[in-house]
Amino acid sequence: MPELISVYPTMLENGDKIIDVPHLSMISHKGVAKGIIIRTLPNDNEKLERQYSETNPPYITNEAMKMIVDYGYDHLMIDTPSVDREYDEDGLYLVQNQIINVKMDAVPSRPILYQI
Repeated sequence: MPELISVYPTMLENGDKIIDVPHLSMISHKGVAKGIIIRTLPNDNEKLERQYSETNPPYITNEAMKMIVDYGYDHLMIDTPSVDREYDEDGLYLVQNQIINVKMDAVPSRPILYQI
């Protein structure tokens, strides 16, 4: 059973919106819950049709992600397109996303990255 937390991402001077270690202070079931759900606020109806491309949506900092791992969570769910920055500086990659051909709401995948 996952734990749900709702957070207002912090706006940095450069315009980035982050979820950082202080946001995770409200976690109360670490070590008990197998997963964590992070809901960003405001949680308005605009989220239903929001186009996230080129908007630099909120992301989780490396320190906060380490904390999630250290707390022992097996699963992370978040209402943003990605857990990392829209444009990072790690370089270009090709991705091969291996997906099982099963008709379900969610299926396991195995993404493999190839550095260009």
